[in-house]
Formats: sequence, structure tokens, C-alpha cells
Amino acid sequence: TDTARSMTTLNLSVAKLDAAVSEYPAVHSLTVRTEFPHGVRIVVNERVPLAEVTVNGRVTVVDGAGELLPGSRAPHGSLPNVPLRAAPSGGRIRAPGAMSALAVLQAAPFRLLRHIQTATWSQAHGVIIHLRRGPELYFGTATQLTAKWTAAMAVGADSASHGAQYINVTDPRRPAAGVTIAPPAQGPTAAQSTATAQSTTAATGSM
Repeated sequence: TDTARSMTTLNLSVAKLDAAVSEYPAVHSLTVRTEFPHGVRIVVNERVPLAEVTVNGRVTVVDGAGELLPGSRAPHGSLPNVPLRAAPSGGRIRAPGAMSALAVLQAAPFRLLRHIQTATWSQAHGVIIHLRRGPELYFGTATQLTAKWTAAMAVGADSASHGAQYINVTDPRRPAAGVTIAPPAQGPTAAQSTATAQSTTAATGSM
């Protein structure tokens, strides 16, 4: 604002305005429009802190596009953590699994972010949202995210799903809640492994 007030609508310098906000990592860009004769409208496009990642032993905030925001803090309490197998290069995350997790988080209702502990990715379930208190959410691929979040919240609010260890919204039209069956402590035989898999499938298909 101070920099803009030192100019007129005829000698407006966007480069100087960009320089004025360059020290703030949360600012992605400025959209500047003159309103003659005396006005200037400046829109600040923010990088909204979405999650935390650990890079070289230090916790760093990241936005939905995978851009690292060193020096930024969570706006309202804690943010979900997205584990990385390797430090990103160039100040941006590009790992497909981590980017899918960020896409799911970006689609989440903002008020839910502080209730999410981690967002991970696995070959079996795709993106997995680990709630601080509650079941895991299996999202599969990062598609149909509005429908998947709507389905997850509806199942979570249903008293019939209380006590479930997971909610599967891979197909948002057929969400399922269930309990993961742990294998025997001494290692299952082939027959036991088959029984366990069948029990898990039955629990999923019955919801």
C-alpha cells in the first residue's frame, strides 16, 4: 500500500509492487489494475499453507501446488503432515504420491485440516487420510474429490459406522466403513490368509 501510494496511475510500476512483497513467502503474485483517474486495485494472490513436510530435518509448510513456504506458519493450529521419501528439488514437491495427497487435502473442507494428522499414499488404497481421532479415509486416486469428501463426511456422521477403523470412498457412490482384521501374531498359514482376506472383503461389501 505504501509503495502504491508513492505512484500515480500514469507511472504505476508493477515491478516495484512485486519487489515490495517479495519478502513474504505467502504471496504468490499480485494482480494490479488502475482505476482512473486516481485509483489502483491490487489483489494479493496468496500461497495458502496446506500441509507440513520434513525437509532435511526441518518442518516446512507447503501449499496445494507443492511449493515450499519456508518461514510460513500454519494459519489456524496444526496442519496435516505429508511424508516425503526424498527432499524435493527447486523448492517444490513433484513426487506423484505426495502431490495426490496434497490434492486431496486441498479439496477438504478447511475446518477439517486441523483434524487430519497425515496424508499418505499406498499402492493398495491410493491416498490415505489419517484423522487425529477417527478412522482412516481411503480415497484412491485424486479424482471426484468433492464427491469423495461429501461421502466420507456422511458415512462418518452415520451412527452405524461408529467404531469403524476405515472409510473407503474410492467409489463415492458406494462408500464403505469397516474394521481391518489383523493377521495372527505367529504368522498365518495359507488357509488363514485366505480367511482373513475374505473377512475383510465381507466387511467392506456389507456396508
